[in-house]
Amino acid sequence: MTPVMQTNSCGNVLLFFVSCVLSHNFIFSRFLGCCPFLGVSNKVETAAGMGLAVTFVMGLASLFTSAVYQYVLYPLQLTYLDTISFILIIAGLVQFVEMFLQKAVPTLYQALGVYLPLITTNCAVLGVAITNVQKEYDALPDGEAKYKKHNELDKAVKDENDALLDMANLIGGFVCVKDVHPAQKLFLEEYRISSARVKEMNRRAAVQLDLDDVLFDIKKGEEKGKNVGGLKNKETKLRADLAKIDEKLADLACQIGDVRKQLDTMRAQYAGDADFARYEVLRDEGIDLARLEYNEIRRLRRDLQLIFQDPYSSLNPRMTVGNIIGEGLLAHGFFKKNDERMQEYIIKTMEDAGLASYFLHRFPHQFSGGQRQRIGIARSLAVQPKFVVCDEAVSALDVSIQSQIINLLADLKEQSNLTYLFITHDLSVVKYISDRIGVMYLGNMVELANTQELFDHPLHPYTEALMAAIPTTDVEEHRELRILEGDIPSPVNPPQGCKFHTRCAHCTEICKHAVPEWKEMAPGHFVACHHPLGGEE
Repeated sequence: MTPVMQTNSCGNVLLFFVSCVLSHNFIFSRFLGCCPFLGVSNKVETAAGMGLAVTFVMGLASLFTSAVYQYVLYPLQLTYLDTISFILIIAGLVQFVEMFLQKAVPTLYQALGVYLPLITTNCAVLGVAITNVQKEYDALPDGEAKYKKHNELDKAVKDENDALLDMANLIGGFVCVKDVHPAQKLFLEEYRISSARVKEMNRRAAVQLDLDDVLFDIKKGEEKGKNVGGLKNKETKLRADLAKIDEKLADLACQIGDVRKQLDTMRAQYAGDADFARYEVLRDEGIDLARLEYNEIRRLRRDLQLIFQDPYSSLNPRMTVGNIIGEGLLAHGFFKKNDERMQEYIIKTMEDAGLASYFLHRFPHQFSGGQRQRIGIARSLAVQPKFVVCDEAVSALDVSIQSQIINLLADLKEQSNLTYLFITHDLSVVKYISDRIGVMYLGNMVELANTQELFDHPLHPYTEALMAAIPTTDVEEHRELRILEGDIPSPVNPPQGCKFHTRCAHCTEICKHAVPEWKEMAPGHFVACHHPLGGEE
């Protein structure tokens, strides 16, 4: 083994030497500045001296041109002057080298004839300067190549725009008002009152839970003939506490209403202001989930639930069905631990999801795929959410079970007034269950419309290709299958312009460079495409 390893090691050294001298040599690979290195002199001493001089100028040129580009040209948006600027810098450096050679190495200076060799060095020097910029090398002393000045500038501009948008989302048109302090005081007052209201609502929920427990105990006690006088007194006290809390909540709601009336009065003063109207439309009273703190997002989890894709891995195999469904009820304060009422509620939830009550104490491995998915649905709906994300909720099931689960979801939507965000690749399922469809490609929304409108009149080429790929049993329907050519680009390094242009049959030059704008082509029908199908280009 040793001789082989030594042979391979020698071969690697030889290969490394050849690659450095030939294939990875800057001069050879770029075909720049060959004259100073090959045609200066037939004397080794003279050629070596000139080589060192050129290398020295390259180093200085890299430093100075990089500094000028990052600190002068780019901040002043004068990058179109980079070549002429580099030439001027290099010319100065060449004169410096000339004076250095004349004083320090007079023999070399006389042998070279000075002007011609020094002028030819410009080829290599200019080449390395331009290459440094094109390859984004950083020759500055700090060595922070990753954090380029132009990247910092771009980030600063983006942060500024994001901050302006955030402010507009909160206060709308007041962003452009000269004196924003009166409006600022009202917004802060609304925030203070709303925070107090949330605290009172939390307190009310806790008191209501205690009252429900007392009422349940009173009922059980009366059935068994026990004396429930103490429980009755407790009930009276809890009802009085609830009344006080409700009174305070009503007062806080009135205060919030008064503040909002004052804000509306202030907005009316700028009714004819175009700038105010432009930012006012950006005002959004919704909730940015990405910016919520732990306690804030925890409060919302009750209203926002998720049905997972895989029913086989999304259920804890060590927990019974009752524990799986009841875990969320305890976490969100629906019941106290060991509450007898919780089991009755869980059984009712299971029955709503199509599960028999005797499944309560069984484990997930004792169920089929469809039954497991019903357990996942029951778990999500037990906490009475308003919004449910169905992440490929039926993709892991066979067709017959899919229809059962989809019908179940549709029935539960009508019963509980739910809103679904249904994520799937099955277009037949999408058409059946969805009211509105958004088509995504490589992480970007490309089209959004009502279900029937999207299926009847697709405007994006990608949507059209998806519709053409739907299998059909109608033999009389002569539909041509449109196969998208090319590979899907990498999401990590997507192409410039429209991300779909590498596979689009309607691609033009603008698609390769410009990101298409989000346009409303018809009422409620949006598309992001430079050349929408059936629309004006």
